Amino acid sequence: MKAGDRIKIFSARDNSYTVGTVVEVDDETVKYKNDEIKGHFIVLKTQVALLFCDSCGCDPCDCHWGTY
Repeated sequence: MKAGDRIKIFSARDNSYTVGTVVEVDDETVKYKNDEIKGHFIVLKTQVALLFCDSCGCDPCDCHWGTY
């Protein structure tokens, strides 16, 4: 994972997620720009599950077009 990658950030409360763009990666955290709220947030890497596929919106593990 690197700056500029599109990611899914899973909620700690339910099965929902938001989509954002990685700004900075540290040892245990990821700083990302939220597309919906227009702000920067820092979360644990454990909350960032998969990179987001810009081509079709799927999980890159299931798609050959993923940006991984």
